[in-house]
Amino acid sequence: MFPKLVALNTDTTIFTAQLHQDVWETGAIATADLLDSIRKVDKFTLADKGKTNVNSDTPRIVTDILSKGSSLAIVSQSNHTNKLLCCFQTVNPKSGETEPMIKLVRYDEVVDEPKSEHFKRIHGWTQYNYTDMVLFDDEVQEHISDLGVVVHKCPTDGLSFETYMKGIAHWTEKQSNDLAPASGLSTKLCIAHFNDVYQVGDQKVKVDGKQETINVTKFAHTLATISGSWSKRQDGKKDGLIVFSGDLFSPSTESSVTRGKHMAPVINGLGVDVACVGGFVSRLDLSQTPDIHFVLQEITNLTLVRRESVTVVHVTHVELGVPQLQKLIKDTSFPWLLSNVVDEKTGKVPDTMAELHVLERAGIRIGFIGLVEREWIATVTGWPENYKWKDMVEVGMELSAVLRDPSGEHKCDFVIAVTHSRIPNDIKIARALGALSPKAQENTDISSLQGVDILLGGHDHIYWISKGVDEWIGYDINSPQEGAEDDQGDTLIVKSGTDFQDLSEVILELKDTPAGSVRRKVIHKVSGNRHVTRQTTPVDEAMKSIIDSELGTINAAMAEPIHITEVQLDVRSSFIRLQESPIGNWIADCIRHAYDEALSKLGYTKTDCVVACCGDFRGDGVYEPGFFTLKNLMTVLPYDDPTIVVELDANGLWDTVESGLSRWPTQEGRFPAVSGMRVTWDSKKPAGSRVLSIWLTEQDPKKPGVPVDKEEVKRSSTRKYLVMVGEYMAQGGDGYDVLKGKKQIIPAENGQSKSALIRKFLLGKSA
Repeated sequence: MFPKLVALNTDTTIFTAQLHQDVWETGAIATADLLDSIRKVDKFTLADKGKTNVNSDTPRIVTDILSKGSSLAIVSQSNHTNKLLCCFQTVNPKSGETEPMIKLVRYDEVVDEPKSEHFKRIHGWTQYNYTDMVLFDDEVQEHISDLGVVVHKCPTDGLSFETYMKGIAHWTEKQSNDLAPASGLSTKLCIAHFNDVYQVGDQKVKVDGKQETINVTKFAHTLATISGSWSKRQDGKKDGLIVFSGDLFSPSTESSVTRGKHMAPVINGLGVDVACVGGFVSRLDLSQTPDIHFVLQEITNLTLVRRESVTVVHVTHVELGVPQLQKLIKDTSFPWLLSNVVDEKTGKVPDTMAELHVLERAGIRIGFIGLVEREWIATVTGWPENYKWKDMVEVGMELSAVLRDPSGEHKCDFVIAVTHSRIPNDIKIARALGALSPKAQENTDISSLQGVDILLGGHDHIYWISKGVDEWIGYDINSPQEGAEDDQGDTLIVKSGTDFQDLSEVILELKDTPAGSVRRKVIHKVSGNRHVTRQTTPVDEAMKSIIDSELGTINAAMAEPIHITEVQLDVRSSFIRLQESPIGNWIADCIRHAYDEALSKLGYTKTDCVVACCGDFRGDGVYEPGFFTLKNLMTVLPYDDPTIVVELDANGLWDTVESGLSRWPTQEGRFPAVSGMRVTWDSKKPAGSRVLSIWLTEQDPKKPGVPVDKEEVKRSSTRKYLVMVGEYMAQGGDGYDVLKGKKQIIPAENGQSKSALIRKFLLGKSA
């Protein structure tokens, strides 16, 4: 929750003292141009007859106001003082550039007349309600308060960031207390939501076309700012909710070393109230691996030089999958929901996970359930046979009845579904469970129906808000989104991006239903704000201490450059999971011949081709031409599952490629990156019959680097093919069931991870 307009007084608010045009440094001979009559001492100080400072927190405050999507106004009766703002600069959060503050002011109301007139003009221009405005001033302005504007008085030494935050909290509290009884509203519930986070260290992202560096410490500052504006409960805790929709512990650069243990202190430090389980099976089996050595490299005069081999981690045994997840969950401070998966051995949800949870906020009892889609299970290797998936809608209805039962244990007024599911499935279950928008409720009375009231979702690594919300700052709800074609504005779903890049601030206005209704409260209005983590976002010092403690010993090794890229490497899911990509081609080409020597010793020919699933390529970032570090590589390839070689007949190879292309245009991890082969396919054909031809390729001897067709692979072909894949794929991961049980020529115990093979390739060494 944030005001639509923030107004700042100038004298003794922005500036530390009152300014008068007739006492500028040149006194009575002041020129007509005010700026000719003063001089700038430093970035915070102007000189007239004395010295006047702009408060040092003002640039940060201006940037924060604009980053929230709010409009900035300057309101003052001191003529011309607005011009002085051109002497001071701050960062424009939209462009990331440093600009004069005056250019960032939307409404410039500096004129000698009552300030109430200023606000009346602003109201006329914006059509904002006065209650959506806040003024920071050093004087009490009752005539402005009478309009409905919240006025926050500043100390005599001006506006500090602390005072600014208190003022925003003052406005938020006033909003909560001033809900109009005539509208039937009884409660305003504030929620902060995020999902699918992995990289806690520095990562490069593109914001408004510009590459920036962000990390979790900046995300934590934004989250703390939002929750800091919530009113306090009697127990001292904030009266809002922080909800996380999975997944967390892997993959990431750091988790490839820590096995996810570093994430528990991080997620605890963010103050999460409740979460849904996301991906939870690590792809690493190190039980037979005595030592791991990372060979670090540096670039000198554009030549790759080997340095001393450094042992980064020694592993003798690692618990994987569900046992490891359960161990990590025990280190977190909030419940993890997995409502629609049952362990048939116990008849309950898996150990350490919860079927439901109840919290009280804003005076109401809120029930939570966690739902995962069936398709998600296909992405999990080692799914326990005794874990049974149950229909999301059926479970949602059953648990709604349990949570809302007026004679039962929980007596919930309101129910939230925290989901880990793709957009199309979320739309279907939102509709089936009655998570309907206020507009849709005009035609369907949901007060007497079981179900949930809103979906807070994860799994899609994109930012998407359904059209059913009333307003959303920083996001166009009408923008097209793959998979959301069925969004008719009748459902309420929030998806909050990935990797600490985005955070959703959700404001629900609830109204009471008639006595005896199944749902005691329904949503009357939904608004929100998309908060994008920027390079200019301040660092949260508490989170920085956590990161420094957890990752300090890893970061130095990860900073080493390993090669130079001359092209942009785009690893965003929306790119690599839909089309051929430079990063996919590079990885597949690098590893293709890694086992040729080993195959020769076994009496086989060289590897025919590579099929890699793009779900292995992580980071969701863009790397511009230039140095590429070990950390960049480990970010892109965080999984340590071995790369193996399987023997396939022609039908097996065709079926493998068909499987990789079967879910397009859904952004599934199974989309393939290949090397040593050329595939033509028709996306308009039904899944399973999209491949038109497959050709094995070789390098043109006359044109190095140019592939040419070598041999067509027909389904009727009789020979066997040696295909390099990941062990994860060979176990049926990402939907590659066709590879299960295939003969392994280079098995997992003799294989190495993609990142290890690439590091050896860059050193000119075979596996």
